[in-house]
Amino acid sequence: MRRYAGVVEDITGRKAGERALELLVRELDHRVKNQFAVFDGLIQFTARGAADPAGMAAALRGRVNALAVAHDLVRDASGSGPARGLRPTTLAALAAAVLGPFGTRPPGEAGAESGAESGPAADAAGRIVLHGPPVGIGPAAAAALALALHELATNSARHGALSQPQGRVALSWEATTAPAIRLVWRETGGPALAGPPERRGFGATLIRQSVTHQLGGQVGFDWSDPAGLAVTLDCPEERLAR
Repeated sequence: MRRYAGVVEDITGRKAGERALELLVRELDHRVKNQFAVFDGLIQFTARGAADPAGMAAALRGRVNALAVAHDLVRDASGSGPARGLRPTTLAALAAAVLGPFGTRPPGEAGAESGAESGPAADAAGRIVLHGPPVGIGPAAAAALALALHELATNSARHGALSQPQGRVALSWEATTAPAIRLVWRETGGPALAGPPERRGFGATLIRQSVTHQLGGQVGFDWSDPAGLAVTLDCPEERLAR
């Protein structure tokens, strides 16, 4: 051999990029399958309780929209978020986005902490008052919590406080010693309660499934106060951060 020529090229970056792309594809495939499973469950359960196709379409549209709102909040358009294109959000932001169509007053606005109202003619922004400390919500937990909040609001709009012009809802949250986050949904100004319903609807079932199965928490419905329903959601803090 009289002459030898060679080229040394560092392909570490390229290999790392290929591995990252492979992981991203796997993660995307996993999330798409999960979403299809969620949609399948929503369609089946919604169909069982729907009186007609129009009612089913309206209920299903609202639930899917709640998932879309949660996705928009945790999606990182730059693709550089800590969870490969996803980012955490906050409980206040998620609640305000999901409950916005029903009328919310976010934490920090005048009257939010005291629950002050301007009477039955108050504008829509005061119907649901939000109050609580900063709490982070991870991409995985956002969808489950969004569905639970959406069902609470739609049930209230049909049968509870939000079905009446003077009806109001206070959604508050605080940290407990578990460590966990306790959310309390309290309704006032709606039809007087006469005790728990004879039959549990799909909305209550979906709330329980979202909180217990997906967030590892507990749900309590209190029908004892004639002034309005109170619902307590206890969710482990570490599960909410996922």
